[in-house]
Amino acid sequence: PVSPEELIEMPMLAGLPKASRQKIYELTGGVMRDVLRLVKQIDRTIARNADKGLSRATFTVKAVVAVSQKLNLAGGSQ
Repeated sequence: PVSPEELIEMPMLAGLPKASRQKIYELTGGVMRDVLRLVKQIDRTIARNADKGLSRATFTVKAVVAVSQKLNLAGGSQ
């Protein structure tokens, strides 16, 4: 796993609010396989809801948790 600092600065998370990036770490424990699955699902969710104004910049912690629940990411490092 990568450290929280490394994960938060990764280009693949660019555009997401810092709080959302931190939540991604909490939910995945820094395990890259899970990070990639979650980011892909976040991007799919954004694409399906772009007409509603959803973007990476507006993707909240609550939304990250909702998406992670669909992938059965229940707590990574918790």
